[in-house]
Amino acid sequence: MCTNKSKLRDNEWVSIGENVSTILQSKLPPKCKNPGTFSIPCKIGNIGIENAMCDLGASINVMFLVIDESLNIGPLKEMGVVLQLADRFIVYPEGVLEDVLVQVNELVFPTNFYVLDMMGDNSPNFTSILLGRPFLKTSKTKIDVDAGILSMEFDNEVVSFYIDGVTQNSNDMHSIFLIDFIDPLVQGNAMFDGGGAFKMTINKNLTSSPRT
Repeated sequence: MCTNKSKLRDNEWVSIGENVSTILQSKLPPKCKNPGTFSIPCKIGNIGIENAMCDLGASINVMFLVIDESLNIGPLKEMGVVLQLADRFIVYPEGVLEDVLVQVNELVFPTNFYVLDMMGDNSPNFTSILLGRPFLKTSKTKIDVDAGILSMEFDNEVVSFYIDGVTQNSNDMHSIFLIDFIDPLVQGNAMFDGGGAFKMTINKNLTSSPRT
């Protein structure tokens, strides 16, 4: 771009900035569409989970109460913590299920799950398991967004999943993006809705059980 208001002479050389030069030479990468959510199949006990969502925005792992009741692998540990979701509503977990073995293909990883009393729908993309940063760290997860490949590793054995094109109707799915702890001393400043119910942005049709 030339910001000088004086007229240019014929065959006159003009210096331009690097950013303008890049635009003029079309040295920009093509814009890409949303690749959708990154989810994997896994197995916990005798229950197979087809779409366990992997989310770097979640600081914990989440399991719905219906899965915990089906597993029946032990009592929940009470923690007395409060969780804040992406929409700034808060959640009271039913408890923590510790040292749960999650099988991904032939690999098995131990992890803890915070159990939430929530209800979902019957859509094929619905997920009742959220694998947050603790699990992704344990499993040495690597996500290549460009190639659409998610890999996990243990003891020099690697399993890979091709994500691109697998998740259908990605416009109907919403990652949590954020779920974190709240200091109980400041939970009074958290945002509630009128009926005491909370919302969670895993799926458009996801509903929750009001807490009384």
